[in-house]
Amino acid sequence: MTNHVRTLLLNEPPAAGSALWPAERYVPPRFVPRAVPSVARAAYAALFPTGCDRAFKNLRLAQLLPLLHQPRFEPLTLAADSRVTYLPFAADAFAAVRAGVTVTGPAGLTVEPSAAAADLTRLLVAWSVDVASPTEVRLTGPEPADPVAYTTTAGLSSAVPLPRTAYQVRFPSAVGASWRVSVLTPPPSLAGVAAAVDRADLGGLFDAYPAAADAWTRSPHVTDRLAAVALAVAAALDAALPGVGS
Repeated sequence: MTNHVRTLLLNEPPAAGSALWPAERYVPPRFVPRAVPSVARAAYAALFPTGCDRAFKNLRLAQLLPLLHQPRFEPLTLAADSRVTYLPFAADAFAAVRAGVTVTGPAGLTVEPSAAAADLTRLLVAWSVDVASPTEVRLTGPEPADPVAYTTTAGLSSAVPLPRTAYQVRFPSAVGASWRVSVLTPPPSLAGVAAAVDRADLGGLFDAYPAAADAWTRSPHVTDRLAAVALAVAAALDAALPGVGS
């Protein structure tokens, strides 16, 4: 199938609106997600933490793909299907969607950093900010939220934190005004992924994929070890439900 290894690692059905997902790439329309086999679960969770959203997976893959297309690993990456629709070494493959805040609605709402920690497994978080009254604002997003009280000074609200993000908003106290704020937070660095992989139980992962075992056991380079693990996980997923997709 097109984008064979990438599609297996993403392990999601085709996106209904691909523009919604940063770094989204083509997923064959007949691809069916695999149940991650037990031998690959610890490694898969190290690459893609449990509960992470599709934006996280796409950005993590934007980090991993340059490793998989190094000369040592590209033959393995393209062995099942040489067709790809992405440019793994494009300068903007990850940087263009590294972080950002988008606001839609009338002028006046400002977004500023807060002291809160972002939820790093939910990278793309959108909130609707609706001024319900002169003292309460409604936040509608990934989960229901109770009305939030605010005060007003010189026509502008006090700071209202956006849950799951490291940002807060201030807005004009105009009942009925509404904004949509989308926040994209980058995933942890590859160094953090490597540390998570090293802590994972990888027993048996390479038994069915010896092609990558040498890089895992012998290479001193973190990037080689990550590429080896990713390829072994993709192979395990490929074998979990063979013959599906095109």
